[in-house]
Amino acid sequence: MRIDLFPALVQMASVLSMIITGTIMAEDGLPNPSVRPAPQTKGVEIFAEALYWYTSETVDWADTVVGDNNSFKSDFKTLVFHWAPGFRIGEGYNLNHDGWNTQACYTWFQTKAKDHTQGPVNAGFLAARFSDLEPFSAGKARLILHYNILDCDLGRGFLISKYLYTCGF
Repeated sequence: MRIDLFPALVQMASVLSMIITGTIMAEDGLPNPSVRPAPQTKGVEIFAEALYWYTSETVDWADTVVGDNNSFKSDFKTLVFHWAPGFRIGEGYNLNHDGWNTQACYTWFQTKAKDHTQGPVNAGFLAARFSDLEPFSAGKARLILHYNILDCDLGRGFLISKYLYTCGF
C-alpha cells in the first residue's frame, strides 16, 4: 500500500500551530487553559467500525509490445484495486492507576483486482523477465488481497510541555 504524506504533513502543521499559539498566548499574559484532559475513569470500551477502503497499490502484471520494423509501443497492464468494505471491532480498558490504557482490535478487509489482454504478452514479474520465455498470445491475472490483523496497544497519556499533551492512542 502506498503511504500518503499529505495527512502526516497536515497533522504536523496543526501540532506546530498549537505550540506556536500556546507560546503566543503565554507571552501576552493571557490565560492558557490547561490542555491536560480530565483523569480518565476506570472502564471498558467496546467499539465496532465499518470501513470502506481503497487499496492504492497498483501491480504491473504484463506488458504487450505492438509495432512494425520502424517503431514499437509497449503497453503495461496493471491490476487496479477498487473501493471495498471491511470492518474493525475491538475492546479497550482504561486503568485507574496513572492514566494507563490498553486496547485490542481486529481488522478485516478484502479486495480483488483482475485484468486480461491479447497479443504478444510478456510476463511483468521480475523472474519471468530474466528467463528466455517467448511472449504469450493472451493472458489474464486475478489478485485477491486479504487483510486480517489483530492489533494490541498499551498506552499512557503524558504532558510533553505545559502547552502540549499527548494521548496514549
